[in-house]
Amino acid sequence: MYKIRPEARLDIVRYYLNNGSTLKKTASKFNVNYRTVFKWAKLYKKDGEARLLRTYKRPWNRTKKGLEEKIALLKEREPTLTIRKAKEKLRKQGITISIKGIWGVWKRYGYAGFVKESLSTDFPSYINENSETKESLKKVEIFMRQEDFYQAAKVLNELPCCSKNKFLINIPDRFLSPKRKLEKFYSLFGKTPYPILTKKLIKLRRNLEERGYFYSALRAGLLESIALAGSGKVDKELAQFAHLREICQEEKLDPALRFSFYCIKGIAHIRNLNVPKSVTFLRKCERLIKKYPTSNFILNLLIFYDNLGYYRKIDHILKLYEKKLDEDNVLFLKSRLYITQGKYRDYRTLIRRLEKKDKKINPLYVLQKAQYLLLEKGDIYKAMNQVQLFLKIVKKTELRIYWSFASFFIAVLYAAQGEGKKAKNFLKKYFPLLKKFGNKKDMLLYEIILNQPPVSKDIKKINQNYLFLLLKKASLYRNENDYQKAFQFAKKEKLLGILHRVCILLPESIQSLLEKGKDTHLPKAILKLPVFNKNIPVYYIKLLGNLIVYKNQRYLKVNLTPKDTAFLINFALKAGEPGKRIALEKIYRNFWRDSKNPSGNLSHLLVRTKKALKIPSHLLEVSYRKDYRYLINNGIHFTTDYDEFKQILTQAKAVSRAGEWRFSKMEFSRGLKLFRGEPFKKMYDNWSDDKRLEILFSYESEVISFAKELIKRGRTEEAEKLLQEAKEIIPHLNEKDMEI
Repeated sequence: MYKIRPEARLDIVRYYLNNGSTLKKTASKFNVNYRTVFKWAKLYKKDGEARLLRTYKRPWNRTKKGLEEKIALLKEREPTLTIRKAKEKLRKQGITISIKGIWGVWKRYGYAGFVKESLSTDFPSYINENSETKESLKKVEIFMRQEDFYQAAKVLNELPCCSKNKFLINIPDRFLSPKRKLEKFYSLFGKTPYPILTKKLIKLRRNLEERGYFYSALRAGLLESIALAGSGKVDKELAQFAHLREICQEEKLDPALRFSFYCIKGIAHIRNLNVPKSVTFLRKCERLIKKYPTSNFILNLLIFYDNLGYYRKIDHILKLYEKKLDEDNVLFLKSRLYITQGKYRDYRTLIRRLEKKDKKINPLYVLQKAQYLLLEKGDIYKAMNQVQLFLKIVKKTELRIYWSFASFFIAVLYAAQGEGKKAKNFLKKYFPLLKKFGNKKDMLLYEIILNQPPVSKDIKKINQNYLFLLLKKASLYRNENDYQKAFQFAKKEKLLGILHRVCILLPESIQSLLEKGKDTHLPKAILKLPVFNKNIPVYYIKLLGNLIVYKNQRYLKVNLTPKDTAFLINFALKAGEPGKRIALEKIYRNFWRDSKNPSGNLSHLLVRTKKALKIPSHLLEVSYRKDYRYLINNGIHFTTDYDEFKQILTQAKAVSRAGEWRFSKMEFSRGLKLFRGEPFKKMYDNWSDDKRLEILFSYESEVISFAKELIKRGRTEEAEKLLQEAKEIIPHLNEKDMEI
């Protein structure tokens, strides 16, 4: 039976059953014995396709199943048990078996004989897949095609262990044994929200402990710890480690479990600001890496270094083990390094390769690009757009991890516009949310920017914290030596990219150096930002109602005609940053379509606008070079309350996805209150008409969406009040349109 390919056996039986052929004719056609065809047909009718596809035959000298389970249970009961001690225990029970025999059983059950090149924090990926498992997976595939989850699970549950496969994810939990659930949850990690996964893991771990499956309980507990960290519950994560240590001491576990313990626990201590303990675990990870330099171990070690700000170490390890990592990981790590080190030109070259290679939008690449656009290009508007894109596409599970950086960078962008007070108020507002997410290390960075917290020597061992402290001191006392000390430290530890960001948020020391005409070591693009160049006019245009203008955060009394106002808004939204331009033809076509002298009309309009807004003539010019005729922004920054509305609503939705409704509600309300009335009143040009409809449609959609959420949460009165306020801004909206 086993000499003929399984697929051929199946084809022969199907021919015999489906073509009305006799046994002898079928046997003759395929050159096999008719008794064999009869046997195959009988097996097919009894057990289906899976039986004919089976090629695995249990070896004659393999340990009996009952004894195998007993030997496997020894390891489950005592995770640190060695093979020799297991042999001694079995001998006392009157069972004689060789060391090789015990090792073979443990290998089949996933406790030994690991693929050393694949050792990782994800145990199903380094378990050896034996012939029995491969055979069973063929059966499972057939049952899965038939959507017979019960039978598929039954086959999988009978296996001693199951390496990573595509079937487990699609089988409902209720059909799976505890061990198969554990393997499934490892496959689901990163695809399932952390709170949901945590609940499932807690339940599973307790079940495993009750059964005495402590080895599997350790594996479940480690994954539970990572999920708790993702949920921002560092204290619970550390308590979980204390519980797992009661089961066994991690020093005696196999290398993969040991590395997982050291790495996960060490990073948890960093987030809890217990640096000495963290460094102890770091050294243990480094020793294991020398012996087992696997791809996963290296990546996790780099994450460990990243949390401590050891970017010199990351650079060294990456050069040492680059060939062991796949190309995607290398490109991502290098792109992160270049941004952190302030090597923006190297980053630009690398990002072109990444964009060609990966068509999907990676949220972390989006954040990196935002930094590049600000720090190398000086483009505040595009950088803000990238952060908003990040908030739109980032997963709920990832937002809690990256929220600290995203919100910090938004504050940096506000500060870059010269709005330092707004930047710090933004950080203060979001500080409680960061506190709820549970990362004390990042909370400390916020506190350093906002206040002057008491800091211990141990905390200074985290390089980012120490750099923030040096820059805070330089900012407070405007001392050149303090800044030079911070710069030299950042240069030595490869943190210049971080220094560039923090200097924008704490600009006082840089401003002092510029006044004295001294070198700041900052890129030219950063020094051109409004925060360091007080001569650059920054206008804040309130267009969501009657026009209100602020110049460099001071109210500017203006009295413009509707057409002049429409032009100002048009220019602010289309060419609101230095270097941006609008083709004159587009301006003429929109504002003076039928005029015989549109250029003269524009000249008069520009004179009025420059005078009203106190804009120096050379900052807003018309260019007639060759065939290109443009109105060019030569150095003005415009921001609008409509941009702010979109930013606030994007942030509110992101926070809502992370499960923080109360905070999200507050932001939604703040964003909607930016509307003071109907925009573009008495402005009848085509562009203004289209923009009015776009803005009002956006406002209407957000109002209705927010009102629905309020009603869903039992806040009907608040929803009705919101809708009434909306009708004042959208007067043509009737009751039927407002139905929810």
